Amino acid sequence: MRWPSTSRRFVVFLAAASLVILRSLVWVFWEQSYFDSDQAIIGLMAKHVAELRAFPIVFYGQHHMLAVEAWLAAPVVAVFGASVATVKLPLVVLNVAIALLLIRILVDDVGLTPASALLTSLFFVVAPPIAASRLVEAQGGNVEPFLYALLLWVTRRRPVVFGLIAAVGILNREFTVYAVVALLALDLWHGRLFSKPGLRDKAIVFAEILGAMLAVRWLKAHADMLGPRTAGMMPEEVLNAQLGFWTSRFCWNPTALVPNLRWLLSENLSTLFGWRVAPFSDYVASRLIGGHVAALAGLIAVSVAAVLAGVGRRRSNRPAAPDGQEFPAYLVLVGVQAIAFYALLSCTVQDRMLIRYTLLALFIPIGAIAWLLRLERQRALKTMAVAGALLWSAAAAFDHGRLLAEYLRVPPPNHYRELANFLEREGIRYADAPYWTAYHLDFLTNERVTISSYEKVRIEAYQIIVKEHVNESATIYFNDPCRPDEDGVNIRRWCVGYFTRARHPP
Repeated sequence: MRWPSTSRRFVVFLAAASLVILRSLVWVFWEQSYFDSDQAIIGLMAKHVAELRAFPIVFYGQHHMLAVEAWLAAPVVAVFGASVATVKLPLVVLNVAIALLLIRILVDDVGLTPASALLTSLFFVVAPPIAASRLVEAQGGNVEPFLYALLLWVTRRRPVVFGLIAAVGILNREFTVYAVVALLALDLWHGRLFSKPGLRDKAIVFAEILGAMLAVRWLKAHADMLGPRTAGMMPEEVLNAQLGFWTSRFCWNPTALVPNLRWLLSENLSTLFGWRVAPFSDYVASRLIGGHVAALAGLIAVSVAAVLAGVGRRRSNRPAAPDGQEFPAYLVLVGVQAIAFYALLSCTVQDRMLIRYTLLALFIPIGAIAWLLRLERQRALKTMAVAGALLWSAAAAFDHGRLLAEYLRVPPPNHYRELANFLEREGIRYADAPYWTAYHLDFLTNERVTISSYEKVRIEAYQIIVKEHVNESATIYFNDPCRPDEDGVNIRRWCVGYFTRARHPP
């Protein structure tokens, strides 16, 4: 007896949501697992919004990246208080929404069964630990491009709604452009781009994106750009620096292409897809070695099956099914752009911590398997692809299980919390510190300790408060032990120098 279609969908949706939540647990409920000052800024922004102390439009101290995450977290922080978990819970909800929307599109637009759609979406639903940590990273715009890409697909024939989503998406995180370009490429391929309705729709979308950019530029002059009570403080040249910022991020160096691609395969993509065998501590707090060659074998099986199916279709001249293959092609185009533009045009390719820049590459195997399951008739190739996806997913799930077991049994030490507790216990209310220490501690102490940054500044109020209490503030140094002649205490890798400003004068 077959279950009704709605029941099958409900079970699949429930399974997908459960898997997403399970792969997010460590990163949400253990604050030492993966949290830093950049994420703390989002938390502080959410706290300031919840307390009606600030109304940011973009990430504090920057002129780009809409403060979407801060505004999403603000209601949760208002109800449950500021913590790593309350800042990241809205991101878990976004991850679940993306998984469910992806499955729905695979069923309704591609024609897969709910079970096949769940299998196809596993590359997102059961993303390996390092990728999963970045998908719930409160960094300002890691997971949102996935949602924008899917929403843009759903609204691709409704230009007004599409333009609004595209505008917000691009201003929130520039990677949303990949989805817009992919849809333009598909319209060009199918002859829709230069039709009269097509040109009219594109004009509407362009006008909306331009209008949104102008509106945000105007709002920046009235928003709190550097924390509470800083509306209008950002210099005009900074407000007008958007174009300069984008051009500074692009570098064209053909001689670096091969080294960049080699590095992407050996470091970035191998970690993203979970086949690089290396300590998790390269990216997060863990004592484990992660990654599996089996994950690479699974990806190779999917890739070989897709290539053989494509060659077979070309040779046999089997009729295409545009309704079934356009969405898979769209996903592949978005993912390929995430890799290609990063390798070709980015100025900071070989940076291990920028794995978030290629997250959308997770769409590539999803698109490949969706295309295979929808269009391929040879059972052997389908079986190869399904086996590859299951092997890859099993490797990722195994690492998630090991990581969760580690945190349940003997979690890694929480050094930042130890330092925060020390400051409060000693009655130190003011200090300055390096960027990657300062705002992390501001958030963990719930602003009970005010710590300014003697490197880049995101919140101006902290700088002012610490300067006003310079004679009663401490200085915190990282990886720089206290000297014998200083009145200070070594806490892990920090030196807390009591009321001395000799090394970094204000």
